[in-house]
Formats: sequence, structure tokens, C-alpha cells
Amino acid sequence: MQPSDSRSTHEASAALRLVNRQRLVVPVESLVIGLYVVELDRPWLDTPFLLQGFLIDSEAELQALQRNCSHAYVDLDRSSQEAAQAVQRPAPAAAAKLPPPGQRYPARADIRISAATRQRFRQFARETAPPAGSQGVLGRIAIWMAGPLSLVGGRHADPGTAPHARRGLLPVDVQATVYRDVRAFGAELPRARRAFEFAEAALASLLAGIRAGARIDLGEVTTGAYALVDSIIDNPDALIWVGRLRDVDFNPANHGVKVALYLVVLGRHLGLPRRHLAELALIGMLADIGKVRVSRTLLEKPGMLTAEEFQQVKEHVRLGLEIIGHCEALPDSVQLGIAQHHERLDGSGYPGGLVADAISLYGRMAAIADSFAALITPRPYAEASSAQDALMNLCEWAGSSFDETLVEQFVQAVSMFPVGSLVELGSGEVAVVATQARDTSSQTSVLVLTWPDKTLLERPVTRTVSRPGRTVEEQHRIVSGLPVGSFGIALRDFYATDPGLA
Repeated sequence: MQPSDSRSTHEASAALRLVNRQRLVVPVESLVIGLYVVELDRPWLDTPFLLQGFLIDSEAELQALQRNCSHAYVDLDRSSQEAAQAVQRPAPAAAAKLPPPGQRYPARADIRISAATRQRFRQFARETAPPAGSQGVLGRIAIWMAGPLSLVGGRHADPGTAPHARRGLLPVDVQATVYRDVRAFGAELPRARRAFEFAEAALASLLAGIRAGARIDLGEVTTGAYALVDSIIDNPDALIWVGRLRDVDFNPANHGVKVALYLVVLGRHLGLPRRHLAELALIGMLADIGKVRVSRTLLEKPGMLTAEEFQQVKEHVRLGLEIIGHCEALPDSVQLGIAQHHERLDGSGYPGGLVADAISLYGRMAAIADSFAALITPRPYAEASSAQDALMNLCEWAGSSFDETLVEQFVQAVSMFPVGSLVELGSGEVAVVATQARDTSSQTSVLVLTWPDKTLLERPVTRTVSRPGRTVEEQHRIVSGLPVGSFGIALRDFYATDPGLA
């Protein structure tokens, strides 16, 4: 082999990086039929591949990947042997598409970010200091990890003094509101359940009325939006807990309320006043109402959508705006948030293909909340991601699809291990996060579900876990997040348990 051939092969191989033992990230031009795709370099909802995880079995799928993505993550174990061997031995022609030696491959930095994100999350879980020299979203996340206890749990004790207030995120005419929990988790839980159920029922009734051609009345939905807001203002953890209880059964009303609650949680963290939080709740609840006029079979189709089918799905934004255009007047900011919740910073979104600052604050916030809620909820065509994987995906897409600063704030708002996350403790026990520490006077609490050998306890046990900067026994630390369904645990069986935390 000539030296130039060796260099070309090395350069081509450099573009194919092993994320873990058998997961490879591959430029789309190097993909072949027979590879099993497990992740994309952008949100699944932004592509015609509604099935999260699929075997490439046609030229049409290869072309669709090349049109919509720069890279894809493939699982070699689930790929055909011939395809796995081919992609690990790229042809010399593939090397010609790579940049000259010394230049980074012209992608969205997802390879580097993906690996760094996972490392930072592991470091956070183990309460170790971050490496020096980190930058961007991940670098700032690392700073939070090593920061003072006022930042523990990903939330600032005083939103008015948080970095977002200095970065000009809020509208110029809005004074940041300082929110503090005024009700304990256990005390707020019953009201949170009622608020979620009322909002979900109101939205379901609205959607049924639209299908039946009835007159549109947003009165009950607006009441439900304020119910969500008031519960989250007093204690966000309770409503997030209730929302995770309902992750098993996906339906449009359920998804709308969960998008609303995550939007409000982010807005509360940013310090938006109550009226603005209610507007965010309405955006979340109404963003997808146009889907009632899109074929359900199409919305639940497994596998890749055709170009025509994908265009029909995209039409739900226009159809939704058309529907609410017949309602009593909504604030322009609400309609704008609905119109823009599928726009992306790099112009790859729809319906307008807007870029960067052309997307409103509410539109950028809605994009993040909608994607997070979709990722952690089982769908007819996709399994649910763990909350940690969903947050890591948001970090990977920050700066391209999503607003980088708002992604930071969202991670802080919900915490690295959000309420409802399945986690493993240093002892080997499996637990679910119940409450988050927001300041030096509060602590993160979990419900321990298993013994160290992963056999279920007869009754869950509430325990306080450690926080960064505080020395406690290793067994009381969260060491990792766990995928949904780990060790055969059905979280819904435990969400009905009232932790009764003071």
C-alpha cells in the first residue's frame, strides 16, 4: 500500500468514530443498505423517519438520510454482517469527500459533543470535577457541576440573578420574577394531579369538538393552562412527577399537556411572570391541534414517510393556526409560538424555514419542550428515551437545531436527573428521583425500588441522596441514569405511590 493510500484510509476511518463498543457514527454518504440506524444528528421529529431505530433496506431510505442528515449513528450488532464490515472499511472514494488533514470534518460537531456530553453526565453523577478547557453548552454544564451548592439540582436559588437574566433572554419590557417553592412536594401532589387531569380532559374535549366540527371554545383549555401554571409556580416537581405517571399511554392531549408543563417549568426558571407562563402553557397545549386534520394512520405509520406523506404531516402547523384563527383572540405571542414550534435555528425547520433570531423566544422554547416531551414518551413507532438520553440529545442539537442558551437553561430547570428518572445508586440499588434540590436548604430525594441485587423491595423507601461538593457515603450517590424499563421495572407501578415527602 502506498503512503497516500494509507493516509486516505486513515482519513476516511477518522470520520467513522466508535461512540461505544458497537455504535458507530457514520457520514450519510458512507451509509449502506443493511446498517441499523439508532440515532440521527437531528431530532427524529424533523425527519421522515418516525420510527426511532430502523434497518436501512432501500435506496429510498439512503437518499432520504442524505437529504435530511449529515451523520447517523449505527448499531453494528444489529446491522447485517456485510454492511457492518463495509462501513468499517470505507472505500478510498469516501476519503475524497473528507477535508484535508488537520481540518475537522465539516459536520455539526455531534460526534465530539455526543462523547463529551455522556462523559460530563457521568462525571456529574459521580460528583467529580470537569476537565479543564471545556467549552460551549457542555463546558457550562461542567461548570454547574463543579459550582456552589446554590446551583445544585440544576436550578438557581434566585432566578433574578441567574445567568439568563444577564444574557437578555427575557423581553425588554419584562421584569424577571423570583420564584421559590411555597408548598412541599407531598402537599402539592394532589393539586398537581387534579391540574393535569383537568387540563388533559379539557384539551381532549377541544380536540373531539374540532373533529366533530363544533364551535371552538378555548375557555376550559385556558382554565387548565392556569391550573398547570399555579401548581408549577408553587412546586414544579409535583406536576413533573404526575406527568411521568402518564408516560405509558401516548395520546395527543397527553402530549400537549406535557409539552405545556415543560414549557412552564422552563419559563418559571427564566423568571417569566404568571401571565407569560399561562401563554406558554397554551402554546404547549395547542401546538399540535392541527394534527386532528391529519390522517391518524399517517401519524402512527412505522418506518419512513414518503416525501408527500412528510409534507402532509408538516401541514399540521398551518392547519392548527387555521383552527385557532376561528377562536376568540389569542395573544400574538401564543400564535407565534404555535407557528414556530417546528422551526430550527439552522433553517432546517418548518413551515417557514426561519433562521436564528427570526424565531421568537416562545418558538425557540416550544421547540425544546416539544422535543423533550416526545423523546421521553413511548410512541406507536418508537420506544421512550431515558430522561438523561433526551437531555443529551438536546445538548447535541444545541446551536444547530435549538437555541444553545435555552438548552442550558432547560437542563438547569429540570436537572441532570429530572423528577421521574430511573437511576442507579452507588449501592447498586435502583431508585426513581422524586424531588430536586434547588438551594442550600433543600435536598434531592429518591424512592428506592430495589435491593442492590436488583430484586424489588416490598415497599419503596424514601432516601436523600448526596449533592456535589458534599462528602457522603458512596452508596448514597446517584452514579448513573437508567433506560426506561431497566431490570424489568415498570415505573408506572411506583408513580401511584405517594412519597409523602415533607
